[in-house]
Amino acid sequence: MPSFAAHKLTRAFYTKAFGWTSTDFESVYAATRGGIVDVGLNGQQEDALSAPRPVIRVTDLDAALDAVTNSGGVTARPIFVLPGRRRFHFIDP
Repeated sequence: MPSFAAHKLTRAFYTKAFGWTSTDFESVYAATRGGIVDVGLNGQQEDALSAPRPVIRVTDLDAALDAVTNSGGVTARPIFVLPGRRRFHFIDP
């Protein structure tokens, strides 16, 4: 079960350590926004990966998924929708 308290601690850590601010999207998910590289803070969701998850902005998400797959990446989560955007998760080779 995701933990709201763990999510708050995670956000507090990145704010204190790096000065990052984040936006909540779910009770246990937040992300930095507006930087060159943004970071998803996943709390303890059951589908969370065990490594950092950088966000890479692209103009064509479907083409990016094809490029990742064709380059040897493994899709950890197929394309899904978050408020205002779509994304997928992958693991590099």
